[in-house]
Amino acid sequence: MKRYFSLFIVMILTACSSSPTAPNRSQPEMKAAAGMVTTRTETTKKPKTKTERLYQQTIELMKQSDLAKAKQNLLSLTESEPAWVGVWVNLGIIAMRQGDPVSAEAHFKQALARDERNAVAHNYLGMILRQQGQFKKAESAYLNALKYNKNYSYAWRNLGILYDLYLLDYEQAKKTYLRYQQLVGERDQQVAGWLADMERRAQVSN
Repeated sequence: MKRYFSLFIVMILTACSSSPTAPNRSQPEMKAAAGMVTTRTETTKKPKTKTERLYQQTIELMKQSDLAKAKQNLLSLTESEPAWVGVWVNLGIIAMRQGDPVSAEAHFKQALARDERNAVAHNYLGMILRQQGQFKKAESAYLNALKYNKNYSYAWRNLGILYDLYLLDYEQAKKTYLRYQQLVGERDQQVAGWLADMERRAQVSN
C-alpha cells in the first residue's frame, strides 16, 4: 500500500494594516510558524526510515528558511517517494516564497493529483490563482479546501479577502470573516478591524 507522508509547514496568512476608510490587505504575507499539520497519524511517531528522517530534517530546514537545501531534499524525495503528498505541497510553498508562482502552481497540482482531498494544497493553489488574477478559480480552490476541512481557518480567511477585495462581494466577505472569527476566537484583531471597517462603510452608504 502506498503511504502518504503528508506533513506540512503551517503558514500564517497575515495582511497589511487596515485604515478606517481603505482596508489594505491585498498582499497577504506568509510567515513560518513553529507548528506543523499532519493528515497522517503515523507522522506523530518518531521517523523510522532514512527517507522519513530526511523529510523531518527538511521540515526543520524550512523553519530555518534554508530554502535551497530544503528544496534539494524535497526534489530527491520526489524520486524516492513520489506518492508523499507533503513533499509536493512543501515544494509549492518554497516556490511561493522564492517568487515562482508557475512552479508553485505545478507542485500544488501534483499534490492534488495524489490526494484530491488535501485541503492544504487547495488553499495554497487558491492563493496562487488569486495572485494570477484568476479570482473565480481561486474561489473554487478555497471552497474545495473547505469542502474537505470545514474548520480550516486560513482558507476561510483567504476566501474572505478574495470576496472583500477582488470579487467585491461584501455580504459574502462579512459572512466568511465571521466564520473565520468563530474558529479562531478573538485572537485575530486584524480581521476584527476589517469587519468593523465594513460596518462603517455600510452605515455611510446607507
